[in-house]
Amino acid sequence: MAVVMQPGIAHQSKTPWQAGLFSFGDLQVCLCSFFCQQCAMASARTEYDGSNCCFNYCCIANPCTLRSIVREGYNIQGSCTGDICIACMCPACVICQAWNEIKKRGPVTLQRGAPSSWNNSLFGCFNNIGGSCIFGWCCPNCAIAQARSEFDGSDCLFNYCCVSPAMTRSIIREGYNIEGDCCSDWCLPIWCLTCVACQLLSEVRQRGQVGTVVAVAVPVQQQPMPMKMA
Repeated sequence: MAVVMQPGIAHQSKTPWQAGLFSFGDLQVCLCSFFCQQCAMASARTEYDGSNCCFNYCCIANPCTLRSIVREGYNIQGSCTGDICIACMCPACVICQAWNEIKKRGPVTLQRGAPSSWNNSLFGCFNNIGGSCIFGWCCPNCAIAQARSEFDGSDCLFNYCCVSPAMTRSIIREGYNIEGDCCSDWCLPIWCLTCVACQLLSEVRQRGQVGTVVAVAVPVQQQPMPMKMA
């Protein structure tokens, strides 16, 4: 069953997890989650949204990040506090649950048009000296966390502690459907973190907050049965 991500639609209520925290399900998922956690997290997110596996391997720092992405994407009950606490108690269980949830619900895609360009260049921080520029240069990690918080309403402290700058850039770039790739998302924060912080914060404040993303199941059309000649 395919799942389509439709932006701008609000959910009335959240759904519970379909995969239990201690019900290990698929044996391959279970073994990979316990013996190669980084590979498991990368593979799980790649299966979830088709993102680059190598990028996920390098940029998903801990299980609570994966759990948060999956939980918010499928609109599952919970909070960022729960994501952190459960991941600290049993990280392998969190990875296994998230991956099994993806296998149960299916991958997601985002309905959107042609990619657009950045409204704010990487070195255009001086266009907003009194706001994004000073904030981004004084505390770039705080500015990047705040950018994602203003982008999708996620918790700023959680973003600061658990989401890497490269992952935040990827989330915002893909959310606005801006042209680019995972290599630039990974390399640019290493080369000039402050420039990335200023760019992201300015971009979000110019474009505004995105709508709630909802996973909608798309039924698979069945082929008509052939008619038998008498």
